[in-house]
Amino acid sequence: MSGRLIIIITLSLFALSSGWLMDRLTGTPSVYLSGSSQEPDYYMEDFSTITIGEDGLPLNTLYATYMEHIPADDSLFLVNPKFEIFRTNNEPFFIIADEGRATDDNDEIFLQGNVRMWEENKDGDTTLSVETSDVRIFVLEEYAETDQNATITGKHMTITGQGVRAHFKDSRLEIINHDKTIINDPDTI
Repeated sequence: MSGRLIIIITLSLFALSSGWLMDRLTGTPSVYLSGSSQEPDYYMEDFSTITIGEDGLPLNTLYATYMEHIPADDSLFLVNPKFEIFRTNNEPFFIIADEGRATDDNDEIFLQGNVRMWEENKDGDTTLSVETSDVRIFVLEEYAETDQNATITGKHMTITGQGVRAHFKDSRLEIINHDKTIINDPDTI
């Protein structure tokens, strides 16, 4: 009986080590599901997506150097996102941030850390810039808001305050709690 037991144990160890060796030789990693829906189920580097309107023209584009999909709420975690909003009668409006999260339907985007929003003229010169943090974008409404400190810089002025509402369609910005406005000398620009 002890001889059979030794043979069974030896064959079992051989079978286990053979499976391990095959896994190592094929280079196929073992997949272990953690069961946590907070864990990303896929990721992508150099992520980009384009939203097209009913007329077939692009409404906006979203880029990120890294993207993770979180299945718990079907959202996207974004590193270094860049959002470009196309407008009918104006040049595009751009927004960049340190990181962000997009909802499952991409209707809302939450940008965190340093956030910069700006628009350019046809020559590529910045005509208006907003520097702030923690911005919430409502994509379909073409609207963004923050309650954080912000600096708005235009060609002839700099405005500081807390809280900004940005209406992309008509290039309108509102400062909720105005701090100060500095008018730049137009001759020095």
